[in-house]
Amino acid sequence: MAGRDPYHPPMGPPLDRLSVAPLSTGAAPLDDDLALSRALGLGRTSVTMHKLRATGDLDAAVARVAASGLSVGVVWADAALDLRDPATWPVTAQGVEQAVDVAVALGSPSVLAPGGTAAYSRVVGPLAEASRARGVQLLLEPVRTQFAFAGFVHCLRDGLDIAEELDLGLMVDVTHCWWEPDLDGLLHRAAPRIRCVHLADLALDRPVLARLVPGDGHLPLAAILASLESAGYTGPLELELIGPAIDEEGPPAALARAIAHLTGLP
Repeated sequence: MAGRDPYHPPMGPPLDRLSVAPLSTGAAPLDDDLALSRALGLGRTSVTMHKLRATGDLDAAVARVAASGLSVGVVWADAALDLRDPATWPVTAQGVEQAVDVAVALGSPSVLAPGGTAAYSRVVGPLAEASRARGVQLLLEPVRTQFAFAGFVHCLRDGLDIAEELDLGLMVDVTHCWWEPDLDGLLHRAAPRIRCVHLADLALDRPVLARLVPGDGHLPLAAILASLESAGYTGPLELELIGPAIDEEGPPAALARAIAHLTGLP
């Protein structure tokens, strides 16, 4: 990957840029997620509307997050977007609007919008404009084709085109984009729109089905981080560790190893 200076090798990201993506802890309740982030020495987190609502009192849950001392990078909207069924669009819009309300209350700059199919701009465009007026940017996350149920954008290059068209931010997951041609150049182009980066590793000597702790697989994470740094991206780096290997080790231990590996990169 281009963009690396052998005389000034990349340093591992500082601890204050790292956080735990909500999916990393599976069905663990919100309060356990907050406690784990603090136990790991982190100052950031992201929250899902699903886990906030699951407490049974959304307002009280938001208040606990606000009182946790953790800054909130992204609020995940939990509304699905099926653009084949226009009757469901108002429900999706309402879900995104509620996530924006929570983001405003928590001082979070971003909401991860749901994926969908085809006429995306008809639903997301007006929501993005209304959210920007409140100081919150909706994010689009390109996902691999294995996750077509969750979104229709399968590469960062296409995601960036859509983000530029609709003035969206980007959630970039290295496990979804590591393979793209000229990734260094693409990250430099995308950097002004990137609001969060998800980190994990993959084993590339077998079918890519599940994620690994950074350092246990084959992704060039140091080079990708160096590209992001040289592109000027200084925002949140979230650990999204999911899959059988993570479940077997246990999320707390896996996340602790991930943090140690990333912060110790030469």
